[in-house]
Amino acid sequence: MGGSMPKNLLAIIITLMATSVFAETEWANIGFDADREFYYEYNPASISQVKEYSYKGHQKVWIRSTVINDISQDGLAVGDYRLQLMWVNCSDNTLGLKSIVGYKKTGNVIANYGRNYSYVEMQDAIPGTMGQAFVDSVCS
Repeated sequence: MGGSMPKNLLAIIITLMATSVFAETEWANIGFDADREFYYEYNPASISQVKEYSYKGHQKVWIRSTVINDISQDGLAVGDYRLQLMWVNCSDNTLGLKSIVGYKKTGNVIANYGRNYSYVEMQDAIPGTMGQAFVDSVCS
């Protein structure tokens, strides 16, 4: 019982810190990844049509993934987060990554962590994955 209390307290602290950084933006819950390394949220106000390819019916949305359990060597620590601009096609049930930027929990950009793709490769959303959860969040 003693071990779960510090973990719960840590989760609450991380949530409060992330909330204060994005106080002006309302984020909606998506969930945890399979390894419970990241907690995912999306910004419903950011959902809009992709102007570059409007004939394809792509939507775009900002996804925030916050590290809650640092289990990989990716340059991010607990409380750090990534913002990903995802493209979603509701009728095809596909998604693709347009850009990604990493941030320290302080809000400072992590050097050499960002990437912007000129071509977005759309891939099928696999049922039961976070990708499918992203599509469901945008298309519901």
